[in-house]
Amino acid sequence: MEIMICYNAPVIGRCVAQMIEDRVRKNPNLVLGLATGETMLPVYADIRRRCCVGTLSLCGVTIFTLDEYVLPISGSAGSFAKKMVGNLHGTDVDWTHVQMLDGSVSDYARECALYEQKINCAGGIDLQILGIGVNGHIAFNEPESPSDSKTRMVVLTDATREANKWSFGGDMDCVPTHALTMGIGTILNAREKEIMAIGQLPYVLPNFKTS
Repeated sequence: MEIMICYNAPVIGRCVAQMIEDRVRKNPNLVLGLATGETMLPVYADIRRRCCVGTLSLCGVTIFTLDEYVLPISGSAGSFAKKMVGNLHGTDVDWTHVQMLDGSVSDYARECALYEQKINCAGGIDLQILGIGVNGHIAFNEPESPSDSKTRMVVLTDATREANKWSFGGDMDCVPTHALTMGIGTILNAREKEIMAIGQLPYVLPNFKTS
């Protein structure tokens, strides 16, 4: 495990975007898992910049998003699907290669099982980019989620809903109580994982790099 400490969010964005660019250069058909939360915004900004100047191409990359709120309409305001469209606007991504969970379906179990099948058919995820929630969750796997869990529907804690209310105009009453998410087992099956966290460092970590 390598821990890298960066001094501001734009530097984190450049570091993670550089990692993605390096992996895509080695494998233009990379299978990439992407998060959609606030932590990822500097990464997407730098991905768009790299696509604009031509150092990065996403045209052969397959993308799987981590999670999605349970909402009445797919792609509605606050949804991760809508955010992903904005995040990747201006890149050369092939949208037929972008897989996103649909939180508006009536059969959540079937939707989650199909998502697992799609990941398997793609050969698994090569690189999974993750943020980490205020209570330590990855994707929408709240604390005490099983380590072998697969894509499924989950109940969101009040802490997670509070942290995500910015996506819904700051109104907690508008934040969904349920979501579909890749499971911890699904995430751990990725061949490479990168976890991002933005905030104050409460203690000195040994054996870390600085950027």
